Amino acid sequence: IVESFPPEALRNLWNDRLKIRTKECAFREFLAREGLTVSADRLHYFSHWITPEILPIRFDVRFFAAKAPRGQEALHDGAETTKSLWISPANALRRHDEGSFPMVLPTVVVLEELAEFRSVDEVVESTAGKSICGILTRIVVDDRDGVVEYFPDGTARRRCHPSMDLRTMPGYERSVVVARSRETES
Repeated sequence: IVESFPPEALRNLWNDRLKIRTKECAFREFLAREGLTVSADRLHYFSHWITPEILPIRFDVRFFAAKAPRGQEALHDGAETTKSLWISPANALRRHDEGSFPMVLPTVVVLEELAEFRSVDEVVESTAGKSICGILTRIVVDDRDGVVEYFPDGTARRRCHPSMDLRTMPGYERSVVVARSRETES
């Protein structure tokens, strides 16, 4: 728990996080210096998403499930993630539907899947032997439907939230031209 850290230790931890993020220090070097180990056996692979090719900023993200030890406090790094909170999947989805909690499609879909489970133990059990393939959606932009994201099986979803609208992203015009020219070539 953060409150139990002496202020100097907490400052050192934040400094170490910064050094790891900026590649001044390798994560494994930090672990060795602090005598820590990663409990990777507690991470359970749940889902894998790849950014549609049309987007100017790309990601290849894997979602893991883990049961947090009692009293564990998660801290965001203030750079890649700037806010954090503990929230149930159902509550996050409800707030998203109301428009007060913007999320990108991979997060929405993973939370929809998680909302089907009654406990973290059920989620962890569901990952045993689960075959996971990266999901690469395809985005189509047109004047009638706006921005629509298609799954590999052909099902479609409108972009999740107006703040996630591609048309407001840097590099959008260039990306759409490339995507439309690829569609006309097919």
